[in-house]
Amino acid sequence: MNHIKPEDIQKASFHTGALGYKKEEVDSYLEELSISVQAMCREIEELKADISEQAERIDNYRNLEEDLKNTFILAQQSAGEIRENAVKESEMLIKENELKVEKILVDGQKEIDEMEAYYAQLKRKVSNHKTKMKADLKTLLDILEEEAEEEEE
Repeated sequence: MNHIKPEDIQKASFHTGALGYKKEEVDSYLEELSISVQAMCREIEELKADISEQAERIDNYRNLEEDLKNTFILAQQSAGEIRENAVKESEMLIKENELKVEKILVDGQKEIDEMEAYYAQLKRKVSNHKTKMKADLKTLLDILEEEAEEEEE
């Protein structure tokens, strides 16, 4: 189907008969019709351009929406990984600190045991020295008593 263009209307010619329409009125009407059709064609072209522009903007928004969705998903995944890594790291630090505390307790108990053993050893030495000193004093007293008896005789 051929569409009538504004130029077709402007170039249109009609045969006139004795009882036909007045040429000036037909020409005037065709001129107005041509201008109107031209305006409609311009408006249609503008609307097509606007539709094309809007379609492009919609595509851009869809692409932006898709990018935002992907970014959001990636952010969620990253947040999950960060959270997971933080939990693992904190668990590892807790375990390390528990081991350090346990070592400190073991070392402290070992030091306490060593000090108690040293204290017991010192007590034995003091006891031994007391016993030896008592024995020495007893011997010395015995000697002094013997000498005193010998002097009395």
